[in-house]
Amino acid sequence: MSSYRMPGLVQTALVVSLLLAVPHIAFGQGGFVGPSSGGPATGTVNAGETQLTYNGTTYPLVNGRVTFPDCTMYIALRSGMLIPGGMAAGCTPGGGSGGGGGFVGPGTGGPATGSVSGNLLTYNSATYTRVNGKVTFPDCTLYIAMDSGLLIPAGTAPGCAPAVVRTTPTITWATPASVVAGTVLGGTQLNATANVQGTFAYSPAAGTVLTAGTQTLSTTFTPTDTTNYATATATVTIVVTASGGGSGGGGFAGPASGGPSSGEVSGNILTYNGGRFTIVNGKVTFPDCTVYIATSNGALIRYGVASPCTPGKVTLDITWLTPASVAPGTALSATQLNATAPTAGTFVYNPPAGTVLQAGTTTLSVTFTPTDTVTYATSTATVTIQVISSGGMFLGPGSGGPATGQINGNILTYSGATYTIVNGKVQLPDCFIYIAGPGGLLIRAGAAASCSPSSGGGGGGSGGPSGVPGAGPIQTWSAPKQVVNIGRVSIFGMGMAYDAATKRYLLAWRASTNACGGADAVWGQFLDSNADPLGSPFLVSIGSNCMWAYSGWEPAVAATGDGRFMVTYARNNPSATPSPYSVIFHLVEYNGVPQLAAPVTIDNGTSHEATAVAWMPHAQQFMVMWSKNGPPRGTKVIWSMAITRDGGLAQIYQVTDKNDFIDMATAKIAQGADNNLLVIGWRDSTNSAMAPNGGISYTQVNEGGSPLMNTGNIVGPSTSFYRYTRVAYNSQTQKYLAIYTDYAYPGCDPDSPSGGNVMARNFNLNGTPMESGSYALQSTNRCNGAVGDDQFTELGLAYEPVNNAFVIGARGQDNGNALPVYRMVTDPNGKVYQSSVNQQSAENASPMPTIVADGAGRVLIAYRPNYTSIWVMFGSK
Repeated sequence: MSSYRMPGLVQTALVVSLLLAVPHIAFGQGGFVGPSSGGPATGTVNAGETQLTYNGTTYPLVNGRVTFPDCTMYIALRSGMLIPGGMAAGCTPGGGSGGGGGFVGPGTGGPATGSVSGNLLTYNSATYTRVNGKVTFPDCTLYIAMDSGLLIPAGTAPGCAPAVVRTTPTITWATPASVVAGTVLGGTQLNATANVQGTFAYSPAAGTVLTAGTQTLSTTFTPTDTTNYATATATVTIVVTASGGGSGGGGFAGPASGGPSSGEVSGNILTYNGGRFTIVNGKVTFPDCTVYIATSNGALIRYGVASPCTPGKVTLDITWLTPASVAPGTALSATQLNATAPTAGTFVYNPPAGTVLQAGTTTLSVTFTPTDTVTYATSTATVTIQVISSGGMFLGPGSGGPATGQINGNILTYSGATYTIVNGKVQLPDCFIYIAGPGGLLIRAGAAASCSPSSGGGGGGSGGPSGVPGAGPIQTWSAPKQVVNIGRVSIFGMGMAYDAATKRYLLAWRASTNACGGADAVWGQFLDSNADPLGSPFLVSIGSNCMWAYSGWEPAVAATGDGRFMVTYARNNPSATPSPYSVIFHLVEYNGVPQLAAPVTIDNGTSHEATAVAWMPHAQQFMVMWSKNGPPRGTKVIWSMAITRDGGLAQIYQVTDKNDFIDMATAKIAQGADNNLLVIGWRDSTNSAMAPNGGISYTQVNEGGSPLMNTGNIVGPSTSFYRYTRVAYNSQTQKYLAIYTDYAYPGCDPDSPSGGNVMARNFNLNGTPMESGSYALQSTNRCNGAVGDDQFTELGLAYEPVNNAFVIGARGQDNGNALPVYRMVTDPNGKVYQSSVNQQSAENASPMPTIVADGAGRVLIAYRPNYTSIWVMFGSK
């Protein structure tokens, strides 16, 4: 039987007529085909006329109109007919359904022909198989494929599901600035962004220590919307110069070879990359023989090359503060021998540690040998220490005395004696010279030459306050402002930390949330340096990390200082399997949006109450501590673990050596000086009712978490109980201040205590107390037993180094009314300079103050005035 072959001219006419009958469809909006681009002209409107179902997808109706993913807007009649209404204002075309997920075929705007070879059709660079002279495209359209390549529509392929072609997101990632070897990768380098929501995974990961050379950094971006967007990757390179420098001059890297473009100018000295260079006629010559003009603000302008010049090494600037005066018989230790350098190396002191000092002035010297001897030269430094006969020691601002005096003209009145101010400076009997600043603030400027210390005109003393001196350094408090409002009744405990490099705060809190099925979860909110929110609140704990109500207690937060935070919390969920109790941490960064690492479980097993965490710069690791139930339940001990910056786990240690009822929820830890000792305080008792014999205890651990001492109670035993211990470290006086609330106010009912004094005690660097007992910072004046009559309970504490002051926040007395936040500022010894109250009272809830210092003269207090919001206020000079 012969077959009929359609003449070519007729073929062409038929195809043209068929193509003209099908509207030209413009794709590119995620594949969506609307009524004006080849889709159906009608849909189905529901009975309430609130939704339109179109091409299998439901869209909301607003005032009888619907907006499609391609931003076209239609009036939807009750019959489902769609009448064009123009383009939606302010609309960004998105994804959508239909059209084969992005495939454009001959009937929807693609070419009308392909190229046929045997049983294969090549169309738009893709190859398809002809079956019985027909080909099926990804959008399920069926075409007759002529030998000439012409395509004739033949309907829709039965049982076909359209393929999806996903859009590849656009990643923006600027090439990072060059760094020196030893730099730890962080948010400064790993800061890629995408044009859609999703998560980034970097290689190498944050926390990797870079070695010299040109390194390739890569990232894989996984979009949140994996239906319409594909995974994307990107790479950048980073130049890592040799430690301390890079090219030229034995490893030195100047502004033209990868080093910073500026330094700091003071007189005729330029401090650059840790080295000190002399400025001659406005110019400085670096070890690589390059010459730069040094402007007054430190900017460096290339001038040329010195000739003749032999490349040399960098002489480092050793930082070594003059030690505080000591009594005869004191043995030299890390308290005095604490010089630092901007690069790794070893210090050799003369006289060495352990030398017993005699009365008089002793010169201490140190020789620093850098690990990188190619780039750096050996450096030396000296300081003097005053050894004063016992009983005659003068305590100035640099050795435990008040930080301020009173200035009248050129006369300073300090601790009851008067001193003459010359050129803005004054010499005190401790042989130190101080800058006399505004308000009488005294800033140590160095040691006086040819000076013999004397007893002076009084002294600050080191015990508790016998009175309240004049105005202190933290004098101004900003108006409160709201930073979190989650709109649900549930906010409980809070934690906060500040990262100096990125100038960001991370605030975390525990709250009940529907995201956890009504159980508790940990939330977070990033704030900028002015405490303005960056983005919205986000969930830190998710999925299996939700907590049973009231047992998670408050999360703890610490910052590395280079862009990374750790959030720890206890998960206590009896309904969970296989382990209902655990301690968990997350590593968190901010790269335009919060970046959360996967949760890591530190410890499983018996019930946990709460956690505490601190960052240790010397060891470059976190210290995490937590309380853990018995057995038997009701007796608890403290455990610790050191964790690296990138989340590497070390050994777990049991810190306490006895089983007590320990409430870690009211405990904090503070980092010490060179040896990275931590002091811990907690509430303990012999039973879960917290009475009798409850007290505050303390101990120390080394930088690995191993306990060094366990010295028992600060206070106690008591007929009532104590709560909310807080500990902070003064880096200038090298002393700790511990505070807590005392519920044993005379006359109160021990079974239902209704008042609490704010108590304090000082500790030496080795963890031993400096006073025989605690003293009151703020006292209650009554105890009437009224319901909710809590006075000075929840506490916050931070050390502010610029003003050398401790800042305390306390939940204040209520007298049956709303609860305010009381603020106290103390001198280095814990003497109260200032006591004030936040006039914005809490609404039948605890303020629960949390305090963080930014290291630049400001402190931020965060508190909860109600169960749905968090507010903050700054304290400054």
